Amino acid sequence: EVVMTRDTDLFVPLTTRTNRINAYRPDAFISIHANSSAQSTVQGIETYCLSSHIFSDFACADTTCLQFKDVLQQRYAKSQQLAELVHKQVLSGLASYDVCDRKIKHAGSQVLLGANVPGIL
Repeated sequence: EVVMTRDTDLFVPLTTRTNRINAYRPDAFISIHANSSAQSTVQGIETYCLSSHIFSDFACADTTCLQFKDVLQQRYAKSQQLAELVHKQVLSGLASYDVCDRKIKHAGSQVLLGANVPGIL
């Protein structure tokens, strides 16, 4: 079942988006974008998921911090798997259009961090 976080082309604040995602309690979060660029060389398909650097760049000593770090690591691993699967399928579906593969990229965006489930952009 697909649940849309919005049904019009209006800006929804990032906190509101993550609150809606978490309220639905989905299995995964997929945000689809159709971006544009003034540079004609910037084109193709790219997929973003959490970055492993989010949890590897800081040291933890207490149990709460270690548990939080573990949750982020698990979410990163699942987000990475989701990104690989979806990215491959999108490229395959668009193969006849000779679309540029801009690869899977990593980010620590608010919606990816704020959603309590694996997510991709």
